[in-house]
Amino acid sequence: MDDVKYLFVYGMLKKKRALSYLLLLGFNYVGEAILKNAELYKHNFSPIVISGKGEVFGELYKIEKPPHLLILDKVEHNYNRIISDVRINNKIVKAFVYFYKYPDFIKDNRNFIKIKSGNWGVNDEG
Repeated sequence: MDDVKYLFVYGMLKKKRALSYLLLLGFNYVGEAILKNAELYKHNFSPIVISGKGEVFGELYKIEKPPHLLILDKVEHNYNRIISDVRINNKIVKAFVYFYKYPDFIKDNRNFIKIKSGNWGVNDEG
């Protein structure tokens, strides 16, 4: 895990979102990025990513202070931090991504709404 230098965020941790302040110390913005083989849902006001056939659009951050990931782990307690391939500027990098812990609960539950664009905050989807 020491060789993973990036964090991919797709929802409330993105710039100008409610929890973005958690990235001010310990992470540096790299740019817009895409997570493949994933699907984005919303539950109430929270974004949720699970494995799937689509793409999720978000932001890539360089991890400057790895211990700060432990703080995010506590905030994202319903998620597992997984190493995934993320595309940025036609390059693939390994990044940590928070995937929802209970993906089987989503598919048949109408309280979870799929965000077809894969982009949280676009077209009033998030």
